[in-house]
Amino acid sequence: MSVHCVPLRIENYVKDIPNRIVLASNSVKSFVDRCVKIVNAVRSLEVCSGVADEEYKEIWSAIPSSIVDSNPYRECRFSETLRSDQCERLVPTRKWQCGRCRLLRNSVRSKAKALSQEAPPNTPNIQLSEAQKLQKLEEQRKKNHMYATRLERMEEKMKRLLDDQGVRVDDEMHEDFLDILNSSDLSPTHASFLQQQVKAGACKGPSGVRWHPSLIRYALGLILLHRQPIT
Repeated sequence: MSVHCVPLRIENYVKDIPNRIVLASNSVKSFVDRCVKIVNAVRSLEVCSGVADEEYKEIWSAIPSSIVDSNPYRECRFSETLRSDQCERLVPTRKWQCGRCRLLRNSVRSKAKALSQEAPPNTPNIQLSEAQKLQKLEEQRKKNHMYATRLERMEEKMKRLLDDQGVRVDDEMHEDFLDILNSSDLSPTHASFLQQQVKAGACKGPSGVRWHPSLIRYALGLILLHRQPIT
């Protein structure tokens, strides 16, 4: 016997059938009765529906020891299904799945539950489900939008600061400052000092100067250094 071109041992599906009978002139009735019982027994079975749940289709490819049945024989119990690679193919009419496929369905449900949960941040994309990939993509899109908004605000703030507090210098002084600031011998403290001096020079009075905190700490350090007694 075969089901969908898969050979099966009929003894596994037909019970209470008399032993094989040799067809002879005196055994025709017994032989025909045995054939009728086998046919009726097989007709009382249905094709296993496998794991046909639509909600699990997207993870079928991630389930080991399984095969996809595209239903080329147009079974009415399913349109497309996932089977265990050891599916029994036939089940009693009152059942929908064989024992192997019931176990497979439990594995599919567990896999789907695991994939529906939030994946660790460093999980490779190839190990994510489609839902997790979409969620990760949406989170990345939100972050990019947030960073773009922050950058735009900082650019606007910088522009306002340049308009309000920027100092214009002539070309000659501009070139001199570039040479000094680009000097390899110039420390970050010296560069900051020069920038603050340019800024202070543009103020109309001493009360308008706001020194950078790092420059204030540097000046205090110099004062304390010179106040130490010489031994």
